[in-house]
Amino acid sequence: MQKESKDKIISVLQEKFKSRKGQFQKHVQDTKDRLLNAVTSLVRQDGFNKLGINAIAKEAGCDKVLIYRYFGGMANLLQTWALKHDFYVNAYDKFGAELSKVKAPEDLKKIIAHILTEQLRIMREDKLMQELILWEVSAITPFSTLREIREKNANLLKSKMKEIFPKIDIENFNMYLSLLIISIDFIVIYTRHVPMINGINFAEKASYEKLNNIIPQYMDMIFDQLNTEKKC
Repeated sequence: MQKESKDKIISVLQEKFKSRKGQFQKHVQDTKDRLLNAVTSLVRQDGFNKLGINAIAKEAGCDKVLIYRYFGGMANLLQTWALKHDFYVNAYDKFGAELSKVKAPEDLKKIIAHILTEQLRIMREDKLMQELILWEVSAITPFSTLREIREKNANLLKSKMKEIFPKIDIENFNMYLSLLIISIDFIVIYTRHVPMINGINFAEKASYEKLNNIIPQYMDMIFDQLNTEKKC
């Protein structure tokens, strides 16, 4: 009877411990989410220019010490935020499964064109992504892990290209694709304030619709060139 009573007490204490541990973990996650959401709110308002520990803590409604406790500092908080919002990281998570199954050049071309048109859509619609790219090209940023993941994902695409086109000059392909990727980013960011490029008014919806339709045509030209190289 005494043993049963002890076992019952131990069981009750264990349940209380689990409950408190769960509540603490939820509290920690809620605080992390508030800090990340605070970064989002501030970036939407003013970009990264006025972003600081005090401003983030104030927006999140918590002590700035928690930024160090839960993220190790400002740099890792921003990197965690960037990984959550970066198109290039998340695109390969989204399309990676499809990419791994590709066996035919035509299917690969369609997937790459889809990724690029999705890039255009996200860049146009997502101010956070615009600000992220703008900050990266205009300042020293703490996004080394972000860039490493992007390069790792790019290498997956290179490997698939080499599998389907074993004789191609992969560096040429990288150049073709890099020009498209950077051009999309530049057009969206540049035309936020200067809508006219080479006589094209990107303030008009029709201009972006035409650009969206031209991306697959560019991929046709690139793959035609790759097929020419393959025969050489």
